[in-house]
Amino acid sequence: MGDTKVRPTGRREEPLRSKTSTNETPSGATRVRAVGSVRVPVTLTACPRATLHQYPDGRLVFCVGLWDVERVARRCVSPATLRGYARASGLTGLAREIDELVHAAVAGEADG
Repeated sequence: MGDTKVRPTGRREEPLRSKTSTNETPSGATRVRAVGSVRVPVTLTACPRATLHQYPDGRLVFCVGLWDVERVARRCVSPATLRGYARASGLTGLAREIDELVHAAVAGEADG
């Protein structure tokens, strides 16, 4: 019935993209910038770090590692979604930290 393909176990190697005109913006910026991070209390024992990333086109995205069955899975959400979680959970300090990071990213004052 044909050759059977065996799937390798372990970590898969990812190819690196070369710098081409397809991933460059008109301003020449080609990298996603990590602006800063906050700790997000999810449960009493879990408090993962959410890192704010700014794309070359100005979009802002928080990425956080959340436990998913047997491994940590990266989830990316908008600042508004994370801010909504903080406010709904009564975490006013977290909401304030999120607003400060977003303001720093927009103003270009954050270290990266």
